[in-house]
Amino acid sequence: MYDHYRDEDMRDASIEDEFKRIMGLPRSENKDRVHWLKDNLEMDSLLDIGSGLGVFPYSLKHDFGSITCIEPCVEAAMFIRDSLGISCFIGMYAPETIDYPETTVTSLVHVLEHMPDPMKTLENIKSPNLFIEVPDAVEFETLPKDHDEFNSTHLWFFNVSTLDRLCRDAGWQPYKIERVHYPERNLSRIRLLAQNAIN
Repeated sequence: MYDHYRDEDMRDASIEDEFKRIMGLPRSENKDRVHWLKDNLEMDSLLDIGSGLGVFPYSLKHDFGSITCIEPCVEAAMFIRDSLGISCFIGMYAPETIDYPETTVTSLVHVLEHMPDPMKTLENIKSPNLFIEVPDAVEFETLPKDHDEFNSTHLWFFNVSTLDRLCRDAGWQPYKIERVHYPERNLSRIRLLAQNAIN
């Protein structure tokens, strides 16, 4: 489903151009996210599931001892490896067949809403800490019905209550949940930090 998702034909810009555009923004969701994470979590090593263009892991490159990415789009994964110098597995998150390095934090930034089975995804994560960011279901009230937030690759929408319950049912103990609104694009997000309650 995600082959060529970031191709120029799909997004009207090359991966490198889009990466540079986002990194050059004076204020961005990514910069806000990175500052929030640094303020709320002691960082050591990171496994980033669904790394996209690599903007988020690259922004943390100097704060973690090691970063490993997982990205299903071949073109984006190769950009992360070759141009950003970050280790990246090509494909979907598959801990049953791939031995990923042990890390202290696993992140899913705008990933969980794409997963056919988000419960299983969370159950399979073994690191001590979890960081999640997803679109906030409040967007059904604030965005037009034809907005790209509601495209066919978004299988789930969460509010604070459903995201908290999902994490708890999957063996995680959430300890910080915040809602964030970006007025520039009228987008709303939920961020969650949790500790592994089982492993």
